[in-house]
Amino acid sequence: MTSQTGKQQPVILLIDKEETADGFTLKQWLEENEYITREVSDVFEVIEEISDFTVRQCPDVILLEVETASQSLVEEVFQSSTETNQVRVVPFNDFGGSQAARLSRLKATFNNMTPGLSRAAA
Repeated sequence: MTSQTGKQQPVILLIDKEETADGFTLKQWLEENEYITREVSDVFEVIEEISDFTVRQCPDVILLEVETASQSLVEEVFQSSTETNQVRVVPFNDFGGSQAARLSRLKATFNNMTPGLSRAAA
């Protein structure tokens, strides 16, 4: 998940707009586990964030609130782009189950991605 410039690409974490309470808990969990996060409002901000070569430290996670119906479109945007093919898009609501179960699955997903994202508390 490292780009050609050596900068680690962030994970784009999609949050369903209808799950605002879960989003708050998720943000707390990310903060408690020392992930550097950036909240953005649209796909264009995501692209700007991941392509900005002037920053010294790229966020670990980019949070993007989206409508459920548009999640697959967002994933396709990043999967079809040759320049951003190393970017991981993780839809949080795909984990299903309770909030605790979803956070546990997210932790496992992050731990499997790269050593740079394996800071989640056991």
